[in-house]
Amino acid sequence: MAQDDRPTTPNDRMLMVLEYLSGAKQAPVRQADMARDCGISPATLSRIINVLSEWGYVLRTNKNQVIGNFRFQRNVRMSESYQLFLNTMITEIGAQHNLVVEVIVNAGNDLFWQSSTAPSNRSFSLRAQPGFRRGLMELDVLSRLYLARLSGEQLRSLFDRVNFSTTGVHMKLLSEPEALEVIEAARPKLVDWDFDGNRQGIRRFATYITDPEGNFAHLLSLAEPATPTRDRSAHEAEISEILN
Repeated sequence: MAQDDRPTTPNDRMLMVLEYLSGAKQAPVRQADMARDCGISPATLSRIINVLSEWGYVLRTNKNQVIGNFRFQRNVRMSESYQLFLNTMITEIGAQHNLVVEVIVNAGNDLFWQSSTAPSNRSFSLRAQPGFRRGLMELDVLSRLYLARLSGEQLRSLFDRVNFSTTGVHMKLLSEPEALEVIEAARPKLVDWDFDGNRQGIRRFATYITDPEGNFAHLLSLAEPATPTRDRSAHEAEISEILN
């Protein structure tokens, strides 16, 4: 639906209808229900449906019902105002705590680095920069937290295409029961981490962010060199508090 309380434009109303039909998953939809749920007048909705029908994006089952004939989905469910807020927040966190802060979204069967920031005086570099993309095979903190948000059916479909492995310096392939055990262990966690780091010597702490409807929106990660610390428990608590 519209992102704020401003008056809706014709483009807004068209997108609202497209999202509504997409959410119906090709089931017949009554135009009266669509008009009510989208907050659009029946006359305006009828004009939108006429355009979509003319272009072949909507099929009419009868006078009052239609079916969406398209696929329409946002890979990144973020409004422009939220992205501006997010960029400001990660910049402040990075500068205040001398950490790399990353925003990571899902793109198909991959994780996609949407944005990241880092203080200018950091002494290490990351391979993952904005635009970086990698699969879910390595069950590091990012993969675990994302996969733990999926349903059992979604996970089972992935096992037909992905061979999961452990993370860290010495990676090993996991059987399906082993991988499921690792993923299930992450399900109740809001914040998780790989304290010993990955093959590149990077330690990440991460949390997952949901939208107002409770759907997965993105991961928020704090990255640093996986160097020894004097008090591991205190360091884990400190970084976890920043994410919280």
